Amino acid sequence: MADVPTRVAVVGAGVTGLTAAFRLQVADPSIDVVVLEASQRPGGTLRTVEVAGIPLDAGPDSFLGRKPWATELCRELGIETTRPAATGTWLWTRGGLVPYPAGTAFGIPGDLGDLFHWRGLSGRGRRRALLDLVIRKRREDGDETLGGLLRRRLGDEATDRALAPLLSGLFGGDVDTLSADATFPELHRWERAQGSLIRGAQAALRDAKGGG
Repeated sequence: MADVPTRVAVVGAGVTGLTAAFRLQVADPSIDVVVLEASQRPGGTLRTVEVAGIPLDAGPDSFLGRKPWATELCRELGIETTRPAATGTWLWTRGGLVPYPAGTAFGIPGDLGDLFHWRGLSGRGRRRALLDLVIRKRREDGDETLGGLLRRRLGDEATDRALAPLLSGLFGGDVDTLSADATFPELHRWERAQGSLIRGAQAALRDAKGGG
């Protein structure tokens, strides 16, 4: 009796589903992989829209280079050279485009002067964010939402105006539903070790520069 070929159904043609299907095919080309998708197009939350003739990403628009599996997947797919040159990060506000401070870790400035004078937040929002330096750290163990952590430490304005637009671009999700430990476990580590996200960002930036 001839061997019956293995057939695998992958439900969902988002990035995770397509990656799973690709990995199955690479691991064993004899596997018959079927990807099932309810919508009219693959890609999940990844999509491109056109604004004033310019193509813009409407879902996740980047990934963290420190995640080696994402970088390796790009290499395998032959899309490594599509990386655009870094031109800084900007925030669109009612007053126009405002550049993020040059030295940030996950959007959190490491320079207190940059944070205090940054035009992306109101004076009240900046003062609230700086309270992160004196607010007691969380005593409870366990996970919380990314938004819950950011709001608790830096306030609603900094979270909604500055951090959510930046961090949501990596996951295409709502910071108030995303897990802090699953997305940015460093933030809880910063709070535990430094007692502050701002101090944690400062330490991370020093380490990145080789300054200990």
